[in-house]
Amino acid sequence: MEDYRIGGTWEGCDEQVWRRHKYVSARVPQGLSRQGWESGQPSIIVLARRIDRAEQQTKLHCFLPLDVPSQLRWLVQADFDPTPGRERLRENDWNDWLLDQVGLALAKAIRHEARAGIQPWSLIPLASEVTDDLQRYSDYPGITDTVREADLAVTTGSPVSYVVSDLFDDLTERDRNRAKAILDELGASVISCGHVNRLLAMDDAVFYRQ
Repeated sequence: MEDYRIGGTWEGCDEQVWRRHKYVSARVPQGLSRQGWESGQPSIIVLARRIDRAEQQTKLHCFLPLDVPSQLRWLVQADFDPTPGRERLRENDWNDWLLDQVGLALAKAIRHEARAGIQPWSLIPLASEVTDDLQRYSDYPGITDTVREADLAVTTGSPVSYVVSDLFDDLTERDRNRAKAILDELGASVISCGHVNRLLAMDDAVFYRQ
């Protein structure tokens, strides 16, 4: 995770501050390739978001911007396979695999920021916000687990999970509503007294699982 200041060196160009996460994908599966890439090689995925102002619309990038808005709340740079006019992504096995890898990278980036004390709710795209079938994150491995596991929630092996309380500290009303919407999409509900009693009855080693 690195922060960068860009622009601001000429009149009319405001300085911007962006945060960047860089990830190496899994190796390209056997039998899958595109021009310039062979099976067995990894790919580099870069995720970025502007941190000196509220979120703004970004695009998917393949070295240069594509004419494809990112619906994932992050600028995404990856070795996509676009159409010749760069107006959309081809619907093929390469892009399907790469977007799965983007989902894993998003999960890692969101988890990294949460561990750094940054409220994660504005960084997680709602499934209802993603209308592009190729970008639909609900099918990505990892990203929903980010809310269910690690520093965002504790799953004890029973039907009961609870979200770490720190993630609701000092939230704006907007972020609190967004957190509720994300948890609702994951099927969360308010726990009952019975659930609380079950949590309290668990072994300390389970209850305080890191």
